[in-house]
Amino acid sequence: MKHVRSLSSEPPLLAKYRANPAAGAQRPETAAAEVWARFRKREPDAYRELVEELARRQQGLCVYCEQRLVDEQGVLVRERYQVEHVVPKTAAIGLVLDWTNLALACWGTVSSGTDKSCGAAKGNRRLPDGCEPRAIPLLKPLLDVGTNGKLIVNHVNCGLAGVVPDQIETTIEILNLDSDRIRKPRQDAGDAIREKVAELMQALAAANVAEAQQQQAFEELIANRLCPNAAGSIASFWSAERSALGPPAEIWISGNQGLFQ
Repeated sequence: MKHVRSLSSEPPLLAKYRANPAAGAQRPETAAAEVWARFRKREPDAYRELVEELARRQQGLCVYCEQRLVDEQGVLVRERYQVEHVVPKTAAIGLVLDWTNLALACWGTVSSGTDKSCGAAKGNRRLPDGCEPRAIPLLKPLLDVGTNGKLIVNHVNCGLAGVVPDQIETTIEILNLDSDRIRKPRQDAGDAIREKVAELMQALAAANVAEAQQQQAFEELIANRLCPNAAGSIASFWSAERSALGPPAEIWISGNQGLFQ
């Protein structure tokens, strides 16, 4: 789980629909599911505009677990995503069509058991204060990724951000972020980038490349792995690669914040 860009403004077609009294934006919370279903059915163009803008802002990843929701061209893959109400849409009047409350999450499985998708696992629970991905900092991440793919709370960075570490632990549990469905591919992503780094350094050393050039090659690898592609999307489990690349990755991200905020 990492910092995620929120929508910068309300999508025009959603704003137009929401302004219509027939949309039911201010109906009681008990009608939220009906209001949302009506929006999706009656306004397919507005819905499509919404999800495409969310995918662009989230750089192609699930708002919670960082699974990829788009193809290499940045086009959403229908079987991969669902719209997530960050604060449950039944929590208060107006939340169901509130653009500031909407994100894209992975589809995954919604069946019972330990491998539920993030949104299904969360259900109608609310995340602790300060733990919603759009609110956590880009720099000095609150979570690191272990070599086994499990998330590790960074207590120092939590303190700097004013977030209680136990609340981050609770967030991991609520979203099912350490389930094998997510942990294993996260581990694979970290292992793959560590292998790439090792292969690169061995090749450079064998070629007697100067230390300065080795450092430059490593920095180029970091940029290639962490930078958004031509479609604006970033790699699945981006944070796993970030952790595996270590402090040099943090330096690169700090110098390229505009790509992610």
